[in-house]
Amino acid sequence: MSELISKYLPNVANLGWTGDSGWGTALFQTIFMTFWPAVIGGLLGLIFGLALVLTKDGGILANRAWFNLCDKIVSFFRAIPFIILLAFIAPFTQLVVGTQIGTTAALVPLSLGVFPFFARSPFRIGPCLHGDLDQPDWFNGDGRCDRRWWLGEHRHCLWLQPV
Repeated sequence: MSELISKYLPNVANLGWTGDSGWGTALFQTIFMTFWPAVIGGLLGLIFGLALVLTKDGGILANRAWFNLCDKIVSFFRAIPFIILLAFIAPFTQLVVGTQIGTTAALVPLSLGVFPFFARSPFRIGPCLHGDLDQPDWFNGDGRCDRRWWLGEHRHCLWLQPV
């Protein structure tokens, strides 16, 4: 295999596995820029997804102002193409990380670019995302009792809501 790469891709073969432009460094940077934005964006998405479900009309903590604020933030970041987001939040990235260039600086726009998709995920990833909790037929028909139970409102759910 290495002979095939050396024959047809000599510049790639000369890079090697080590050094600033080596294969090992590039692989580590790719995993670094994939893992941390998924974790940070997932946590932000979880927070905003819960806020959207809890504060919507008919939610456990119904609050139209908070729902509208969270909804606008999620919709705003979801609608912006990534390259525009990258340039738009460059000063914020400079403030948070101290630089606008490099793998660490890429974590900020990548995390902010992915969190709205976690918050409004239509997939069945976990019980605390907006796409899951907002389904009307969650477990027992209306889903209200089960959502309250999962979110820690055991006493209110079990005594006041029919199962």
